[in-house]
Amino acid sequence: MKDPNFLKQADEAGISNPAFRRSDISIGILSEKRLNPKLACKYNIEFKDLSIFLNRLLENGLIFSENLLKF
Repeated sequence: MKDPNFLKQADEAGISNPAFRRSDISIGILSEKRLNPKLACKYNIEFKDLSIFLNRLLENGLIFSENLLKF
């Protein structure tokens, strides 16, 4: 049984696109706007916001919510 609240994959290069497509929650980490990778993920966040997101995720008991992605 899939747990829809479990972070399963994060990537910035598109190497993990097959895993993104199988994941319930997939987050692409964008470190360079000019690269503009084609990621098959549901959500994208900028690298500069990654530590904020991870801290929020920890504070939320590792339970994902879209609200954690509002910067």
